[in-house]
Amino acid sequence: MTQQSELNLQGIDFEEGYIAVIDKPLEWTSSDVVRKIKFALRRAGYPKIKVGHAGTLDPLATGILLVCIGKATKMADALQAEEKEYVADLMLGATTPSFDLEHPIDKTYPFEHITREAVEEVLRSLTGERLQTPPLYSAKKVEGVRAYELARAGEEVELRKEIGMVFQKPNPFPMSIYDNVAFGPRTHGIRSKVKLDEIVERSLRDAALWDEVKDRLKTSALGMSGGQQQRLCIARALAVQPKVILCDESTASLDPISTGKIEDLLMELKSKYTVIMVTHNMQQAVRVSDDTAFFLVGEMVEFGDTKTIFSYPKDKRTEDYITGRFG
Repeated sequence: MTQQSELNLQGIDFEEGYIAVIDKPLEWTSSDVVRKIKFALRRAGYPKIKVGHAGTLDPLATGILLVCIGKATKMADALQAEEKEYVADLMLGATTPSFDLEHPIDKTYPFEHITREAVEEVLRSLTGERLQTPPLYSAKKVEGVRAYELARAGEEVELRKEIGMVFQKPNPFPMSIYDNVAFGPRTHGIRSKVKLDEIVERSLRDAALWDEVKDRLKTSALGMSGGQQQRLCIARALAVQPKVILCDESTASLDPISTGKIEDLLMELKSKYTVIMVTHNMQQAVRVSDDTAFFLVGEMVEFGDTKTIFSYPKDKRTEDYITGRFG
């Protein structure tokens, strides 16, 4: 698709599902592409058809954008999970306020000392699951307004981590127990050792780990047991005071005793936080949850209080899954 081209929509049943492969032009947002396709479909007689993009390309990026139409929108999650390849040009020794070319370069630094080996080492450190802080020019909403809109208006905003993530396998950083928990607060600008000490102790206590590690906070987190590492990851998430803790099958790789400790911990934490737990273990869902949502191939089939879902499911697919007929 280009700014001058027109879509040929003849002979296609879009309601049954269609995936459009779009070569996104520079400066168009992914939402721009969706809006233009919706407009073309309305003119072709599809006034209320679903349209969504499988993944997002930055306005300053060009390349292939997959747009799912009609029933094909159910495939969006699966398409986003496929492997992708990105090609980028990096400029060493310069920064911009938005970390991209939306704004002109505001600072320069010497870069003659940077070697290829040093760049490759940094790139390796960026692989895998990472704890990130959204930049000021982010689409994240602050009081209902996109952060980049506030930043462009010159307003200072503080982007706090509203969701703490705990993954399937424990992923402590290769640093001390103390530094793991202090990592998030430091990223958000807290430098006071007194304040950091308070946050580390509070987070470890909330994660039921303080008494086990208080005498070895400066030792490597990689020397902890698997269950302790997972509770450390929970403490690290709690350190930035999120509103929601998202546990992505966070006990799947643990033994039964460690699993029980994590479940007991989450039961305590739900008085302070909203806890969302992804699990394929039906018994665990019954043990720890107040409400249950059943998802199937990206669709939320049913949601309700746990007792009702497991005793009187409304949807046949829910009943088949919890009774073991499939899955």
